[in-house]
Amino acid sequence: MAKVWPTMTWSVEMTPVDFISKSIVTFSQNFKIAKHKIFHLINANRKSSEKLCDILIEEGYELTKVPFEEWCDKVASMDEPQLREGQPSVKQMLRAVTDSRDSSLFFNDATFDQTVFTEVARSVMDEEYPKIDSLLIKTYIRNLSRRRILVIPQREAKLPLQSKVALITGASSGIGKAVAEQLAMAGAKVCLCARRGERLFEVRDGIVRSGGFAKVYKLDVSNRQQFIDVAKKIQDECGQIDILMNNAGLMYYTHIHNIMQDDWDRMVNVNCIGITNSLAAVLPGMLERKNGHIINTSSDAGRRGFAGLAVYSGTKFFVEGLSQALRHEVKDKGIRVTCIQPGDVKTELLTHTNDHDAKAAYDGSESCRILDPEDVGKAVLYAVTQPEHVGVNEILIEPRENPI
Repeated sequence: MAKVWPTMTWSVEMTPVDFISKSIVTFSQNFKIAKHKIFHLINANRKSSEKLCDILIEEGYELTKVPFEEWCDKVASMDEPQLREGQPSVKQMLRAVTDSRDSSLFFNDATFDQTVFTEVARSVMDEEYPKIDSLLIKTYIRNLSRRRILVIPQREAKLPLQSKVALITGASSGIGKAVAEQLAMAGAKVCLCARRGERLFEVRDGIVRSGGFAKVYKLDVSNRQQFIDVAKKIQDECGQIDILMNNAGLMYYTHIHNIMQDDWDRMVNVNCIGITNSLAAVLPGMLERKNGHIINTSSDAGRRGFAGLAVYSGTKFFVEGLSQALRHEVKDKGIRVTCIQPGDVKTELLTHTNDHDAKAAYDGSESCRILDPEDVGKAVLYAVTQPEHVGVNEILIEPRENPI
């Protein structure tokens, strides 16, 4: 079989079918705003064919980039595979190109205007057109392989987190969900923990559909005994915990003079006590094996106090101080400790505030393009895939337009 890729560059358009379906159903149910409008459901954010080739190579395909003419010769001469009756082979589908040697068939100069779609979609769907990134393309590739449309070569040895077990708190949405997806795609068995059990199942199902491994564990991190029980259950069902991601957290804007002690207590219980509970439940096993990686979700507010976030900043200063001291205690015991310090991220965290005056006065998340959860997920993946002797102590990740 030909294992070659033409060195031409063309754009690749991809749109998830569930997004298309949701758009059609949503617009049909909102007839007043959709009538007399034409919607172009085509992705303006495309990837180059070279990027697609690179991703296929990352997934284990042995592809060689060759000139177009040589590619045509290779495809034309490759053996026909045994297929089900009526199913066309790749060679047959590409015959129009290889017979004519017309490279223009790869290109499409048509342009589409998404202005109408964007305006209406934002008003009724509250989401943007899906971005094409490496994670989405790998999801497509792995799903096609599960349906035996593509045959993916053995790639297990190339997955950097193969057989690793990762416990992730706050995994039902936002950063925790993004971290779980990134680690699962890298081969880890991800154990999804959060209080909202029903949301966890949605995250799990998405990871499993993408070819990853995920299990759900309902957990309130502020409950000491519950954390111990969940950690033991994970060890019994999945194996020893190699990666502990302390991501569960609460953030409320509050003016200190408004004395919102219930909100303050909730932040302390989750952001601080949640981490000490996790360490009590998981660290002994890591020490016994002399191996493990602890990632604590801190914040840029753990490096500088922000007005309107005094108590939240205090909890994140706690995370920073605990992490720094722990890092020195376990440095010769095979354990790494990393703090992830995000700035504003597009998550539900910003919607939980009860002190609306404080939020209006100090929340700058709408002043620029803020981070997506996937941006933080990729930072975590970077930290946990470094060689054992490398300690990534902290990663400060900010919106480019809003640094501290």
